[in-house]
Amino acid sequence: MGLRNAVSWNAMITGYLDVGECKKALDIFSQMLIDGFRFNALVNMYSKTGSLRSSCDLFGSIGTRDVALWNSTISAYVESGFIEDAMSLFAEMRFEGIKADERTIAIISRVFRLA
Repeated sequence: MGLRNAVSWNAMITGYLDVGECKKALDIFSQMLIDGFRFNALVNMYSKTGSLRSSCDLFGSIGTRDVALWNSTISAYVESGFIEDAMSLFAEMRFEGIKADERTIAIISRVFRLA
Protein backbone atom coordinates (compact mmCIF):
# COMPACT_ATOMS: atom_id res chain seq x y z
CA MET A 1 0.00 0.00 0.00
CA GLY A 2 1.51 3.34 -1.07
CA LEU A 3 -0.04 6.19 0.95
CA ARG A 4 -0.77 5.02 4.50
CA ASN A 5 -3.21 7.13 6.45
CA ALA A 6 -6.41 6.51 8.40
CA VAL A 7 -8.50 6.65 5.22
CA SER A 8 -6.44 4.11 3.32
CA TRP A 9 -6.18 1.74 6.30
CA ASN A 10 -9.93 1.94 6.92
CA ALA A 11 -10.70 1.41 3.23
CA MET A 12 -8.55 -1.72 3.10
CA ILE A 13 -9.94 -3.19 6.31
CA THR A 14 -13.55 -2.41 5.38
CA GLY A 15 -13.07 -3.81 1.89
CA TYR A 16 -11.76 -7.11 3.19
CA LEU A 17 -14.54 -7.33 5.78
CA ASP A 18 -17.18 -6.58 3.15
CA VAL A 19 -16.09 -9.58 1.07
CA GLY A 20 -15.73 -11.89 4.06
CA GLU A 21 -11.93 -11.89 4.17
CA CYS A 22 -11.68 -11.57 7.95
CA LYS A 23 -8.14 -12.97 8.14
CA LYS A 24 -6.86 -10.44 5.60
CA ALA A 25 -8.70 -7.63 7.43
CA LEU A 26 -7.06 -8.69 10.69
CA ASP A 27 -3.65 -8.83 8.99
CA ILE A 28 -4.10 -5.29 7.68
CA PHE A 29 -5.27 -4.15 11.12
CA SER A 30 -2.18 -5.72 12.73
CA GLN A 31 0.07 -3.95 10.24
CA MET A 32 -1.73 -0.69 10.98
CA LEU A 33 -0.97 -1.09 14.69
CA ILE A 34 2.65 -1.91 13.96
CA ASP A 35 2.84 1.25 11.86
CA GLY A 36 1.60 3.27 14.83
CA PHE A 37 -1.99 4.14 13.97
CA ARG A 38 -4.38 4.59 16.83
CA PHE A 39 -7.38 2.58 17.82
CA ASN A 40 -9.65 5.60 17.41
CA ALA A 41 -9.34 5.30 13.62
CA LEU A 42 -10.80 1.82 13.86
CA VAL A 43 -13.51 2.93 16.30
CA ASN A 44 -14.45 5.62 13.77
CA MET A 45 -14.51 3.10 10.93
CA TYR A 46 -16.75 0.71 12.84
CA SER A 47 -19.20 3.44 13.79
CA LYS A 48 -19.34 4.89 10.27
CA THR A 49 -20.16 1.45 8.87
CA GLY A 50 -23.00 1.00 11.37
CA SER A 51 -21.22 -1.34 13.75
CA LEU A 52 -21.56 0.48 17.05
CA ARG A 53 -21.25 -2.84 18.90
CA SER A 54 -17.80 -3.41 17.36
CA SER A 55 -16.79 0.14 18.27
CA CYS A 56 -17.86 -0.41 21.86
CA ASP A 57 -16.22 -3.82 22.09
CA LEU A 58 -12.92 -2.40 20.83
CA PHE A 59 -13.15 0.55 23.24
CA GLY A 60 -13.83 -1.82 26.12
CA SER A 61 -10.85 -3.99 25.25
CA ILE A 62 -8.30 -1.17 25.41
CA GLY A 63 -6.61 -0.64 28.73
CA THR A 64 -5.18 2.86 28.32
CA ARG A 65 -7.58 5.27 26.63
CA ASP A 66 -6.53 8.71 25.48
CA VAL A 67 -8.88 11.63 24.89
CA ALA A 68 -8.98 10.92 21.14
CA LEU A 69 -10.30 7.41 21.77
CA TRP A 70 -12.88 8.67 24.27
CA ASN A 71 -13.98 11.31 21.75
CA SER A 72 -14.33 8.78 18.96
CA THR A 73 -16.44 6.47 21.09
CA ILE A 74 -18.64 9.24 22.50
CA SER A 75 -19.13 10.53 18.97
CA ALA A 76 -20.09 7.02 17.78
CA TYR A 77 -22.85 6.93 20.39
CA VAL A 78 -24.08 10.39 19.39
CA GLU A 79 -24.06 9.53 15.68
CA SER A 80 -26.06 6.38 16.42
CA GLY A 81 -28.63 8.30 18.47
CA PHE A 82 -27.65 6.93 21.88
CA ILE A 83 -27.47 10.31 23.59
CA GLU A 84 -27.82 9.07 27.19
CA ASP A 85 -25.06 6.51 26.63
CA ALA A 86 -22.86 9.23 25.14
CA MET A 87 -23.38 11.42 28.19
CA SER A 88 -22.71 8.49 30.54
CA LEU A 89 -19.47 7.77 28.71
CA PHE A 90 -18.51 11.45 28.94
CA ALA A 91 -19.14 11.35 32.70
CA GLU A 92 -17.00 8.18 32.96
CA MET A 93 -14.23 9.91 30.99
CA ARG A 94 -14.25 12.82 33.42
CA PHE A 95 -14.37 10.44 36.41
CA GLU A 96 -11.24 8.70 35.10
CA GLY A 97 -9.45 12.04 35.01
CA ILE A 98 -9.34 12.51 31.24
CA LYS A 99 -9.58 16.22 30.41
CA ALA A 100 -11.93 17.32 27.66
CA ASP A 101 -10.37 18.95 24.61
CA GLU A 102 -11.89 21.08 21.85
CA ARG A 103 -13.28 18.05 20.04
CA THR A 104 -14.91 16.78 23.23
CA ILE A 105 -16.62 20.13 23.71
CA ALA A 106 -17.84 20.10 20.09
CA ILE A 107 -19.28 16.59 20.49
CA ILE A 108 -21.03 17.41 23.76
CA SER A 109 -22.33 20.69 22.29
CA ARG A 110 -23.90 18.65 19.50
CA VAL A 111 -25.68 16.54 22.12
CA PHE A 112 -27.36 19.65 23.50
CA ARG A 113 -28.39 20.78 20.02
CA LEU A 114 -29.98 17.35 19.40
CA ALA A 115 -31.83 17.30 22.74
